[in-house]
Amino acid sequence: MGAYTSDMRYGWNGGLNGKADATITYPAECIALAETLGGVGNAYRIYYSTTTDTFDTTNGGKLDPRHNDGLNVAYCDGHAKWVKADSILTNDRAWTGL
Repeated sequence: MGAYTSDMRYGWNGGLNGKADATITYPAECIALAETLGGVGNAYRIYYSTTTDTFDTTNGGKLDPRHNDGLNVAYCDGHAKWVKADSILTNDRAWTGL
């Protein structure tokens, strides 16, 4: 039986800091928590810039698509599912909820 060797963590969407729940227009599409890679920045937070399509790995971590190029994600409406990593990197609503 195999074992995972990476430092597995979940990070919360740092872009939602200070936002009231009511301001998230698309909670079923907005990421609240996602699997992140330990050892890169602060793996307990995710700061993704929809302007530059990059992760701020100084203040936050980055996604860890450890399951068939995808990862488990929990959304602001409370549901969770596996998603292909590329599908959320090209979706601004996934990060802003707008």
